[in-house]
Amino acid sequence: MRVRKRKLPKKFWAFKSKNLILTFGKLLILPVVVFVIFSLNGNALALSKDGKIRTVVIDAGHGGKDPGAMGKTIAEKRITLAVALKVGEYITKNHPDTKVIYTRKDDHFVELYRRADIANKNKADLFISIHCNASNSRIHYGAETFVMGLHRSQANLEVAKLENAAVLYEDNYQSQYDGFDPNAPETEILFSMYQNLYRRQSLLLASNIQNQLNAVASRFDRGVKEAGFLVLYRTTMPSVLVELGFISNENEEKFLKSKAGQEKLALSIANAFTAYKMEIESLPFTPNAALAETEPIKDSEAPSMEKPPQGETLDIAAKAQPINETQTAASAKSLTLGAESSAIVYRVQIAASSQPLGKDHPSFKGLKDIWEYKHKGLYKYTSGYFTNEKEALHYRDQLRKQDFKDAFVVPFRGDQRLNP
Repeated sequence: MRVRKRKLPKKFWAFKSKNLILTFGKLLILPVVVFVIFSLNGNALALSKDGKIRTVVIDAGHGGKDPGAMGKTIAEKRITLAVALKVGEYITKNHPDTKVIYTRKDDHFVELYRRADIANKNKADLFISIHCNASNSRIHYGAETFVMGLHRSQANLEVAKLENAAVLYEDNYQSQYDGFDPNAPETEILFSMYQNLYRRQSLLLASNIQNQLNAVASRFDRGVKEAGFLVLYRTTMPSVLVELGFISNENEEKFLKSKAGQEKLALSIANAFTAYKMEIESLPFTPNAALAETEPIKDSEAPSMEKPPQGETLDIAAKAQPINETQTAASAKSLTLGAESSAIVYRVQIAASSQPLGKDHPSFKGLKDIWEYKHKGLYKYTSGYFTNEKEALHYRDQLRKQDFKDAFVVPFRGDQRLNP
């Protein structure tokens, strides 16, 4: 099978029209660009006021006259739309306080710059762009998630070129993207500014997505990467671009176009969103530093023991009481798509210890629904069981007024913790 690839104009990466960042003299424009970037980021500052994720934009890649990558039996645009709509449904169902906006809800063409404009004009707190990968080699497979940045490898550059080629369907692409040259040294300065604003948040979400695509959809984890995508170029909020899999791989194409596969892919992204939302909203609020300790790391590099947040481990004598092995085994199972297992529940974590404390420990006296689970080498204890996020947050606030100053909400699906 041959994958149809759109050839880019020779001057695609440096348009012939007047370019803001090609000459040293025009570097003088950078202070103005910096001012514009920070002015446009008013919505990021607005998010910092209460730390809530109120609006998310779901972007189904390609559409209309732009089919995206072509598999043997299906076009990328059909897969991305189906998955995007399902992601939105999951988020709306589990987070009714979060507004979901789609860049498209049917098969019509939307310019790349308009996709970013939709997110910016709606002051979105998050932008998720959904795509399928393709290669001339049919052996490539697996999922990867990108954040905005510089091409660190030829492979990343090729993925960006494939997705950026969508601009060739736009009538005025040369004027709309004038000045975008991801290989220019001046662009590295601008990207660095962008990364300082949103890199940690974007990486956190991207890491969550990769973890869930592997755990829920059984996709091979190709990792979190960075590259210069036009659709992320103008967004003024944490943003990611997800490549669900390779449509050029026959087996992966079958999974991508199947209803069961699309359900699992959507559930994976929705789970990742929930984990991200709870991570952001449960952290004590600190302007411009709330994610200081959340730089994601690869699973292979993760330590065997987790250092709990300050105040999480109880400074009390632990009773030698074994953890429920049945519960531990259940938590290790992959998530399923049944009606009960797909429901997200919220618990408030109150303690963690390297030794089992037991649910009857004196420190937990008077608390309801004490639950014990093991996570990253520690025995952890939660109180409360809620199907509504707001109720869980309210209960967390009550506990913080007592002796549990560092209590925080943790989302679960069944017995599996959703955030890292």
